[in-house]
Amino acid sequence: MKCRIEEIPALSELTRDNYLRNGQLFAVFSTVFNATFMERYTEQLQKVKELIEPAVLTGEMKKITEHIAGHYDRARNMANKAEFHVKNAGSVLSVKPADFGFRNLRKSLAKRNDEAILRELRALVQLIDTNRAALVEHGLTEEFYNELKDFTGQFEKDSLDQIRKQHERCELVRDNSVEFSAMWGMIIEICTAGRAIARERKDKIMYADYTISHLMKKVRLMRSTTDKEPEDTTSASPGVQTDRSAA
Repeated sequence: MKCRIEEIPALSELTRDNYLRNGQLFAVFSTVFNATFMERYTEQLQKVKELIEPAVLTGEMKKITEHIAGHYDRARNMANKAEFHVKNAGSVLSVKPADFGFRNLRKSLAKRNDEAILRELRALVQLIDTNRAALVEHGLTEEFYNELKDFTGQFEKDSLDQIRKQHERCELVRDNSVEFSAMWGMIIEICTAGRAIARERKDKIMYADYTISHLMKKVRLMRSTTDKEPEDTTSASPGVQTDRSAA
């Protein structure tokens, strides 16, 4: 069973909270679990948080995402205008008006699927270019044609910038996989001791609190209620795996 990288901070926090709630029991169980241990744990948690959401990179990605979001309404308006000219030209075009892809473009815009939007915009520009003479005769202006081409180019640039930033974040995570492994090791250390303490106390509820599968259910429930955006590309694990005995 693998743990998604973006889930590690939440998993770490849940584990920390359980540990602090049973701090006295841990202190009696082993001298390993002292104030220094929790200081190291807190420092490691902060490290992985900063790797997953680096301040500067996250700010840049947010700016690009907001810029792309601002393109959607403009794309709809330009599609409406282009469709008017296409339908006005009708049968004199090399393909049917439906083949210009306005329906698919609107669907992609509704889903905010940037890759599909760009693909549909490129196809639209190409078809307009192919049928340019006929469309000009039926009202298409040079100004609008150039505006659509420039807009498509800008959308492509912003989309590529977003992909680059996502790739940078993935590389940052991958290059620092040792930090996530260290965090994972501390989680497992607490959970292993916690289950041993729970067995000794015959406490089934406490035992569950230190079982990875139980903790992961809580993490994913939290994500499902708070994270409505598509999953981040940093979800690929850099080889950090759970200990099956802790599941």
